[in-house]
Amino acid sequence: MTAFLKTPQTPERPVKTALIGDAPDAVLELLVSRGIELVRLPVNEKIAGVVRTHADANVFHAGNGVFFCDPVTVPVIEPLRPRELHLCAVAGAYPTDCALNAAWLKGVVFAFPAALCPELHRFLTAHKITLQPVKQGYARCSVCPVGDLALITDDAGIFQAAKRCGFDALLIAKGDIRLNSHPYGFIGGASAMIAPDTVAFFGDLATHRNCADIKMFLQKHDMQYIDIPGLPLTDVGGIVAIR
Repeated sequence: MTAFLKTPQTPERPVKTALIGDAPDAVLELLVSRGIELVRLPVNEKIAGVVRTHADANVFHAGNGVFFCDPVTVPVIEPLRPRELHLCAVAGAYPTDCALNAAWLKGVVFAFPAALCPELHRFLTAHKITLQPVKQGYARCSVCPVGDLALITDDAGIFQAAKRCGFDALLIAKGDIRLNSHPYGFIGGASAMIAPDTVAFFGDLATHRNCADIKMFLQKHDMQYIDIPGLPLTDVGGIVAIR
């Protein structure tokens, strides 16, 4: 069996297995076409709104088979043979639904500390991983990693925090991303790194007003991309890469 990824949000090799929540068929087909086995997550009825269907709200893979997850996901996570499994109840509306919504790049985790799962907080401290506080609870939703040292975000606070931490960052406009029952979705939920040199966008990148800027930023960091022509960019809660 393939080993667990060491850095799931910025995978060190092509992703072979990933968790995903509710998503359009075109998104599933895009990922499967790249050889990714998708494991579907159950709906977390304790979370308010559409976020209940999102992978990035319900599971955090810290790498090497260490998982933090809501109990509802355990029947799906246990067959993956996790090395460690930490339970963290995710429920309610914003910001209590952000307990596992953290973005991790190169030894720095961006998260809203007041909402972060205590178990995950202790893990980061014990492993001397820098927690960079941000006011955006949906930190993972708001970050599209572009390799280890760069990111795209529509959140000004995360953008400034990333720059302070030494990351290259591109700030894009809010909007142009579909999220059911919300005015707009987030770029992190509408994308995922699926290989060290590839970002998948869950929809047509050309539908975003900052498409040209995004393409230039990806090119700057030697990153390829795949997308879905004709489908509006859609926030599906990203994926949680496993192996």
